[in-house]
Amino acid sequence: GVGAAVAASVDGAIAGAGAAAEDGPPWPVALSLAVHPRPLALGPEARSAWHRIIDNVLEGTPCGLCVFATYFPGEAAALLALCRDHGAFCEPPFENPFFLRPGVLSASAQDAALRALDGGHLRFVVLAWTGALGLARRLGGGIGGRFCPQRLGGGL
Repeated sequence: GVGAAVAASVDGAIAGAGAAAEDGPPWPVALSLAVHPRPLALGPEARSAWHRIIDNVLEGTPCGLCVFATYFPGEAAALLALCRDHGAFCEPPFENPFFLRPGVLSASAQDAALRALDGGHLRFVVLAWTGALGLARRLGGGIGGRFCPQRLGGGL
Protein backbone atom coordinates (compact mmCIF):
# COMPACT_ATOMS: atom_id res chain seq x y z
CA GLY A 1 0.00 0.00 0.00
CA VAL A 2 0.87 3.66 0.22
CA GLY A 3 2.54 3.25 3.63
CA ALA A 4 4.92 0.63 2.26
CA ALA A 5 5.84 2.86 -0.68
CA VAL A 6 6.54 5.78 1.64
CA ALA A 7 8.49 3.66 4.12
CA ALA A 8 10.64 2.25 1.33
CA SER A 9 11.75 5.77 0.38
CA VAL A 10 12.70 6.90 3.90
CA ASP A 11 16.32 6.82 4.96
CA GLY A 12 17.71 8.32 8.11
CA ALA A 13 20.58 8.76 10.48
CA ILE A 14 20.94 9.82 14.08
CA ALA A 15 23.69 12.24 15.05
CA GLY A 16 24.53 13.28 18.57
CA ALA A 17 25.18 16.85 19.62
CA GLY A 18 28.95 16.40 19.36
CA ALA A 19 28.79 15.42 15.71
CA ALA A 20 26.38 18.23 14.93
CA ALA A 21 28.67 20.78 16.59
CA GLU A 22 31.62 19.83 14.41
CA ASP A 23 30.61 19.36 10.79
CA GLY A 24 26.85 19.06 10.67
CA PRO A 25 25.07 16.26 8.85
CA PRO A 26 27.12 14.33 6.27
CA TRP A 27 24.43 14.88 3.60
CA PRO A 28 21.46 17.19 3.09
CA VAL A 29 18.16 16.01 4.52
CA ALA A 30 14.53 17.06 4.08
CA LEU A 31 13.48 16.56 7.71
CA SER A 32 15.47 17.23 10.87
CA LEU A 33 14.30 16.53 14.41
CA ALA A 34 16.18 18.38 17.15
CA VAL A 35 15.14 17.34 20.64
CA HIS A 36 15.90 19.87 23.37
CA PRO A 37 18.59 22.04 21.84
CA ARG A 38 19.79 24.64 24.33
CA PRO A 39 19.88 28.10 22.72
CA LEU A 40 19.98 29.70 26.18
CA ALA A 41 22.82 27.55 27.57
CA LEU A 42 24.75 29.26 30.35
CA GLY A 43 28.17 30.65 29.54
CA PRO A 44 29.42 32.02 26.24
CA GLU A 45 31.27 28.84 25.24
CA ALA A 46 28.26 26.56 25.82
CA ARG A 47 25.88 28.99 24.13
CA SER A 48 28.20 29.32 21.13
CA ALA A 49 28.42 25.53 20.80
CA TRP A 50 24.63 25.15 20.89
CA HIS A 51 24.14 27.95 18.35
CA ARG A 52 26.60 26.11 16.06
CA ILE A 53 24.57 22.91 16.48
CA ILE A 54 21.33 24.72 15.65
CA ASP A 55 22.97 26.37 12.60
CA ASN A 56 24.17 22.94 11.44
CA VAL A 57 20.67 21.49 11.78
CA LEU A 58 19.28 24.32 9.62
CA GLU A 59 22.12 24.17 7.07
CA GLY A 60 21.85 20.38 6.87
CA THR A 61 18.19 20.80 5.91
CA PRO A 62 18.58 23.07 2.86
CA CYS A 63 15.02 22.59 1.63
CA GLY A 64 12.77 21.00 4.17
CA LEU A 65 11.44 21.08 7.71
CA CYS A 66 13.34 21.36 10.98
CA VAL A 67 11.33 20.39 14.05
CA PHE A 68 12.79 21.70 17.31
CA ALA A 69 11.29 20.44 20.57
CA THR A 70 12.10 22.07 23.89
CA TYR A 71 10.68 22.60 27.34
CA PHE A 72 11.00 26.24 28.33
CA PRO A 73 9.04 29.03 26.59
CA GLY A 74 12.20 31.18 26.52
CA GLU A 75 14.05 28.43 24.65
CA ALA A 76 11.24 28.24 22.10
CA ALA A 77 11.38 32.02 21.61
CA ALA A 78 15.19 31.96 21.24
CA LEU A 79 14.97 29.11 18.71
CA LEU A 80 12.35 31.02 16.75
CA ALA A 81 14.67 34.06 16.55
CA LEU A 82 17.70 31.96 15.57
CA CYS A 83 15.77 30.14 12.84
CA ARG A 84 14.35 33.37 11.44
CA ASP A 85 17.82 34.96 11.50
CA HIS A 86 18.96 31.96 9.46
CA GLY A 87 16.28 32.77 6.85
CA ALA A 88 13.84 30.01 7.73
CA PHE A 89 10.08 30.53 7.69
CA CYS A 90 8.79 29.65 11.14
CA GLU A 91 5.38 28.79 12.42
CA PRO A 92 4.64 30.37 15.82
CA PRO A 93 5.84 28.02 18.58
CA PHE A 94 3.09 25.86 19.94
CA GLU A 95 2.67 23.92 23.13
CA ASN A 96 2.32 20.16 23.10
CA PRO A 97 -1.38 19.54 23.80
CA PHE A 98 -0.51 16.31 25.62
CA PHE A 99 1.97 17.91 28.04
CA LEU A 100 0.29 17.76 31.46
CA ARG A 101 -3.23 18.50 30.27
CA PRO A 102 -5.36 20.17 32.94
CA GLY A 103 -7.92 17.81 34.43
CA VAL A 104 -6.11 14.70 33.22
CA LEU A 105 -3.65 14.35 36.09
CA SER A 106 -4.04 15.27 39.73
CA ALA A 107 -1.69 17.95 41.11
CA SER A 108 0.46 15.31 42.84
CA ALA A 109 0.60 13.23 39.63
CA GLN A 110 1.61 16.35 37.68
CA ASP A 111 4.39 17.04 40.20
CA ALA A 112 5.60 13.44 39.87
CA ALA A 113 5.48 13.67 36.08
CA LEU A 114 7.55 16.88 36.10
CA ARG A 115 10.16 15.25 38.38
CA ALA A 116 10.29 12.23 36.07
CA LEU A 117 10.95 14.52 33.10
CA ASP A 118 14.25 15.60 34.69
CA GLY A 119 14.01 19.14 33.37
CA GLY A 120 11.34 18.38 30.83
CA HIS A 121 11.34 17.85 27.12
CA LEU A 122 8.96 18.24 24.24
CA ARG A 123 6.69 20.85 25.77
CA PHE A 124 7.11 23.44 22.99
CA VAL A 125 7.67 22.85 19.28
CA VAL A 126 9.17 25.25 16.74
CA LEU A 127 8.69 24.41 13.06
CA ALA A 128 11.26 25.98 10.72
CA TRP A 129 10.81 25.59 6.94
CA THR A 130 14.06 26.12 5.01
CA GLY A 131 15.07 27.01 1.47
CA ALA A 132 12.52 27.16 -1.32
CA LEU A 133 10.09 25.21 0.84
CA GLY A 134 10.27 28.00 3.42
CA LEU A 135 9.66 30.56 0.69
CA ALA A 136 6.63 28.61 -0.51
CA ARG A 137 5.24 28.51 3.05
CA ARG A 138 5.93 32.23 3.47
CA LEU A 139 3.97 32.93 0.27
CA GLY A 140 1.10 30.75 1.49
CA GLY A 141 1.81 27.85 -0.85
CA GLY A 142 1.58 24.18 -0.14
CA ILE A 143 4.49 21.84 0.24
CA GLY A 144 5.83 19.34 -2.21
CA GLY A 145 8.88 18.15 -4.09
CA ARG A 146 8.43 20.67 -6.86
CA PHE A 147 9.83 23.41 -4.57
CA CYS A 148 13.16 21.69 -3.89
CA PRO A 149 15.35 21.29 -6.93
CA GLN A 150 18.11 19.29 -5.26
CA ARG A 151 17.71 15.61 -4.58
CA LEU A 152 17.66 15.09 -0.84
CA GLY A 153 18.67 11.52 -0.12
CA GLY A 154 15.88 10.14 -2.29
CA GLY A 155 13.78 12.87 -0.68
CA LEU A 156 10.64 14.76 -1.33
